[in-house]
Amino acid sequence: VGFELEVPTTVLRTTELLGGLAIPLMLIALGASLARLAGVKMQKSIALAGMRFVLGLIPALALAAFFELDHRATGVLLLQSTTPVGVFNYVLARHYAREPDQVAGLIFASTLLAILTIPAMLIVLLG
Repeated sequence: VGFELEVPTTVLRTTELLGGLAIPLMLIALGASLARLAGVKMQKSIALAGMRFVLGLIPALALAAFFELDHRATGVLLLQSTTPVGVFNYVLARHYAREPDQVAGLIFASTLLAILTIPAMLIVLLG
C-alpha cells in the first residue's frame, strides 16, 4: 500500500534533531513553572495526585476482573493505570492556557507519590 518513496537524508536528519529537542524543551519549560509554584497550589496538587492514583487503580481493578485477565496482564494494567502524570500534559495546559502551573504541580506531586506507590505495587504484584 506504500509508494516506497525514500525520504531525503537531510529531511530525516533535520526531523530527528527536532524530535530529539522536544523532550528536553518540555522538561525545561516544566522546571521553569515548578520554580514559580506556591505552597497553596502544592496542597491541591498533592490531593489531585492522590485522586489520580485512586481513580486509575479502581477502574483498572474492575477491568481486570471483568476481562478475567491473568496475573501478568493485571499487573501491567495496574502499573500503567497508576503511573505519574506525563510532561506532555503540561505542554497542552500551557498551550491552551488551562492552569499550567497547577498541572506542573500535579506532575511533580504524582511523581513524588510514584516513588512510594510503584515499589509498593511491585511488591504486591510480584510477591
